[in-house]
Amino acid sequence: MKTVEEVRRIRLKMLINEVGGRAADLNRVTGKIDRDSTYSQILNQSLGSKTKKPKQMGSPLARELEVARNKEIGWMDTDPDLSDDAWPFPRIQKSKILALDHEDIVRLEAAIESAARDLRLDIKKT
Repeated sequence: MKTVEEVRRIRLKMLINEVGGRAADLNRVTGKIDRDSTYSQILNQSLGSKTKKPKQMGSPLARELEVARNKEIGWMDTDPDLSDDAWPFPRIQKSKILALDHEDIVRLEAAIESAARDLRLDIKKT
């Protein structure tokens, strides 16, 4: 079972991917200056200068992000692997896909589309 810190990092990565793939993109949509390093430090588990412990996301920031991105309260704390969201691939770990970088998600999506075309499956949005 993942810790709340691990889940919040996965969810943070998901939010970053939703808005363009960079922490600066999430900064912009949440009202922070582009160069604010808070999200990057949490993702990278940068060590705090005073505590020498990895930076973590507290509940106040998690709730702030949920409100800013119109997510239900507690979404940041809910493991995507355990959520009610439908996931059709039992051999693929959902949280690993959701934690990929934006560029990797784009590449994976293109590969899925290509495989679907080869199999003559219609999976594109209309």
